[in-house]
Amino acid sequence: MATRKTTRSRTTPAPETPAAPPAPKARRPGAPRRAQRVGTEVPAGLTIAPPTEEEIRVRAYFLSLERGGPSPDPAADWLRAEQELVASRAAGAAHS
Repeated sequence: MATRKTTRSRTTPAPETPAAPPAPKARRPGAPRRAQRVGTEVPAGLTIAPPTEEEIRVRAYFLSLERGGPSPDPAADWLRAEQELVASRAAGAAHS
């Protein structure tokens, strides 16, 4: 019996494609959306630290107390609290 010789075709490997950028992290259900940083005037060369999540959380809590109860839209309280804290820090930095 004769042996049959098979040849494998040589294929060139596909060129590597660059990796896709990582997907954005998923937000916890019910977690407030983060606002874009508020554009406030700060003197050139001066930087201000953004408020921490704890500072924003406390301010948002007090905003809901001022209104008289929990908000139907807690994300709105969070965004307002963050904007107020950023604006107050920018104002403090401008006066320094």
